[in-house]
Amino acid sequence: MDSKDKRMLYELSENARESRNMLAKKVRVSREVLDYNIKKLQKQGIIQGFQARINISNFVYGGYILLIQSLGLNKETENNLLVKIKDKGNTQYIGRLGGGYDYIIGFTVKDLLDLSDYVAFINSAFSNKKSKMTFLTMVREFKDSFKSVFSVKDELNNLVSMPCIKEKIKTDKIDNLILEKLGSDCTIPSWKIADICKITDVAIRKRIKRLIERKIILGFRTMVDLTKLGYEPNFLFLKLNVKNKTDEEELIKYFQKNKEITYVTKLIGQYDYCITFLSKGNLELNEFIKNLRGRFKDIVSVESFHLFEMIYHTQLAKGFL
Repeated sequence: MDSKDKRMLYELSENARESRNMLAKKVRVSREVLDYNIKKLQKQGIIQGFQARINISNFVYGGYILLIQSLGLNKETENNLLVKIKDKGNTQYIGRLGGGYDYIIGFTVKDLLDLSDYVAFINSAFSNKKSKMTFLTMVREFKDSFKSVFSVKDELNNLVSMPCIKEKIKTDKIDNLILEKLGSDCTIPSWKIADICKITDVAIRKRIKRLIERKIILGFRTMVDLTKLGYEPNFLFLKLNVKNKTDEEELIKYFQKNKEITYVTKLIGQYDYCITFLSKGNLELNEFIKNLRGRFKDIVSVESFHLFEMIYHTQLAKGFL
């Protein structure tokens, strides 16, 4: 991958719906070259899709993480189990881990009863096929973007999908259909959505603009498989003993400025923070953890789990619209 490709991915990563002519100007290539390079990266599996970044907080009660250590799963049983979890309407992502846990499952719920039902569903699905499960509540996201991976300079990256909001905004059936279509492919032309909704193209474009203004649509992401660029994603779970608010704010700002950190969320439970760190091998990961502990004395422990495979991932879990 050359510098032009990196520049293109930098511009596309959080603005995938920008006109190709404008994008070509920013990257300083012709429109034809830009289109060719995008198609090339799609064919290589580096670009996996384009999604609207929907404000998840507007539709859910809360987000949660389950870490599960399985017991005696054969391939067929595992496949059936994972399909069952994927099809459950609340599931946001499923990852296969290495280390003390085998799976990480992220999910969102509409209310506390929904939370109880989902945990009961997971317990029933695994039955006697799990030996350990850790439940974590997400308090606040501080970063959910890999844009800075492609940046040539250090920059603050605090883009999130679950911002803290005071009041939820109501959406109607047409808004929800627009969000559903843009969530699957944000490059879909507005006239195609208009045909589905049976209203005019102008009306759809006005609605999209209003959804952006109301911060229900937070941006338009390009989904990139960073493993095909030589990166190894790792989930790091941190336990802290913070003495004052300033120390914690410095830690968060460090996460937001670090190019190799693509996700940060504060937790309630066994751990205080979950971060996703991109390394190019175990030595790089170990060096990062060593430097992190040396720089921030309030960190009591760091547990790392290599992400072998992201089995399933969606911006907004099924059924919430």
